[in-house]
Amino acid sequence: MISIKKIHIKNFKSFKDVTIHCNPTLNVFTGVNNAGKTTALEAISLWLECFNTLIYESRAKRKNLNIDKGDFVFTINQNIRYKSFEEVSSVRSPNYDSVFHNLEKENTITISLTFQDEESTIEIPFEIKGGKGMLYEFKLKTKTFDYKLLNTFFKNFPYPINLIYSSPIAALKSVENFVPQPRIEEEIRNRNSTAFLRNRLINLYNNPSNKYQDFLKNLNLILSSTTSESINFYFLSNFNTDVKAIVKVKLGSSGPKIDLSLVGSGTLQIIEILLAIYQEKNDFNIILLDEPDSHIHRDIQKRLLKVLVENVLNTQIFATTHNESLIRSLPPSYLFHLQAKPNTEYYPIIRENKTGPKRGLQPSHHIKILESLGSESALDFVNAMEADKLILVEGRDDGQYIQTILDNKYLNSQQNIMYWSFGGIDEIFENITVYQKLFEQIKNGKTLWDKSILIFDSDFITDTHRQKLATKLKDKLGIPVYIWSSYTIESSVLTEVNKFILLLSEFIKNRDERVSIQINNLQDKVLREIEKIALEKVKKLEQTDESIKIYNLIKNKRDKLDTRLKIKKVFESDAAIQPNYINWAKQKLNANQIEHLATKDDVHQIIKNVMTKFGLTLDEDIDRYFTDFIKGANTTLWFSEWDKMIDVVESNTSRL
Repeated sequence: MISIKKIHIKNFKSFKDVTIHCNPTLNVFTGVNNAGKTTALEAISLWLECFNTLIYESRAKRKNLNIDKGDFVFTINQNIRYKSFEEVSSVRSPNYDSVFHNLEKENTITISLTFQDEESTIEIPFEIKGGKGMLYEFKLKTKTFDYKLLNTFFKNFPYPINLIYSSPIAALKSVENFVPQPRIEEEIRNRNSTAFLRNRLINLYNNPSNKYQDFLKNLNLILSSTTSESINFYFLSNFNTDVKAIVKVKLGSSGPKIDLSLVGSGTLQIIEILLAIYQEKNDFNIILLDEPDSHIHRDIQKRLLKVLVENVLNTQIFATTHNESLIRSLPPSYLFHLQAKPNTEYYPIIRENKTGPKRGLQPSHHIKILESLGSESALDFVNAMEADKLILVEGRDDGQYIQTILDNKYLNSQQNIMYWSFGGIDEIFENITVYQKLFEQIKNGKTLWDKSILIFDSDFITDTHRQKLATKLKDKLGIPVYIWSSYTIESSVLTEVNKFILLLSEFIKNRDERVSIQINNLQDKVLREIEKIALEKVKKLEQTDESIKIYNLIKNKRDKLDTRLKIKKVFESDAAIQPNYINWAKQKLNANQIEHLATKDDVHQIIKNVMTKFGLTLDEDIDRYFTDFIKGANTTLWFSEWDKMIDVVESNTSRL
């Protein structure tokens, strides 16, 4: 599947030097007015106008450029094509110099798009200069270019890319004549695609493929969340016998048949988007949605984006919005917060580290956007009400790590999850019933408690204790419960040491590609660090002070479960608490298994010491890099401990 990986823009309107790192499916630009949202869309549109203006089929072989006759290339003779101000259709500008940064035509515009598919990556940079009079100079901005890759990467030349720049349709003309297909295609390229909307509908209907049925099904899904009965078309004219193209529309099962021009502008806009996707034969579709808020209802916007992302192949969407409800409903991997900076790089907001309070609702990635739009932080509570799930965690960073694991598993899952931190396991046992009563009163379709899942660390409890406790808490609280088999979420990466070694190898490579790593050598270094920690912990368990500490910690858990939650028979009697745990813990340590006692500092120490031996430095705080560390995991490098946690999270879905 083709997608735009990166957009680099220089000297275009408000952008001096801006790079946007794209999501392969959906990219939604938000921010205050004049932040550059529409400018980003216009840059993509202008890039494609350069592509379509410069591309042509070579009539001769050129050995020096590795070009064969019949290859498609960009204008080679002088490398320049000229266009007048009036001919440029991709950008709406009041004056000739409005496209240049600071309105100075000496600022040469560069727009470069980097594409990727499953096998390769190709960067195509174009340059737009101010010429004499009111002319612009279009050219490819590179002296060497891999035309063989270009002709392999794309297939449907001369126009392999279909761009739909969708703006609100104010009105559709009441009369439309039949016109030939080349005329329709010319109007589409000139951003006047609605001029022959009826022609395009009739052509799609008469297409021998099943594309019309797919078009109608998805149109109904968007408009009413069902596959039928929302809208139907009736074609009352024929290209071969009639002059006028006549299309009637029936909205709902019992509504009258009306002319297409009487349909609302938002519905027409959606029809136009889907028509462009299903009618054109291209390698790749780009959909540009500029402020759909003004004509399309927020629920229909959500369904539009969902249908396009899930059901339409080889399509990448770029949209701008101020709609707070839409922003809250979208995963942070789709959202970009533009901030009116002339020189910057933009990534999806999921890349931004967020620092939350030790206790309470953890701020969503969306909150920075919402605050910039004039909203309050309390909207994060609205996020929780609208979320699919609310995961109750022990520590502040746990939510970020769990979300990273879920994103890796489902490749940026569209589930909207919020997190609540208790600030420690004692706080969970002490006050969770209080939160249960509170969350059962907060409702938006389902109560917050109905959406809740409890996940915490196995802090000085055996596997037997863990299984009993999870079952009894689930029965008591009525929500799914997962307790890590590792001492902390960070030490879950030590549950399978061989996979930890491979993950560490990926992490080191990402830090410095020049480092040569032999897995056997890396394995030896990791196992030595683990053995060292295991020996230290065995010695510590044999100390009287440590035994007393463990006894008091476990007894305190048992007593709180009894007094606060009326949960009994998880832990042994006083006399058996300490020896049973220590014997179990030592048995695992003697086998060089340390995950049940390894703190996040132990995990950090292993990673840091090994990387130091390879000549690499590391942040002193694991919280600063652990998210990046576990992002390296994929379907072939995955911990079964994570899947067990995910199974519990997914078990909550059936309750919603």
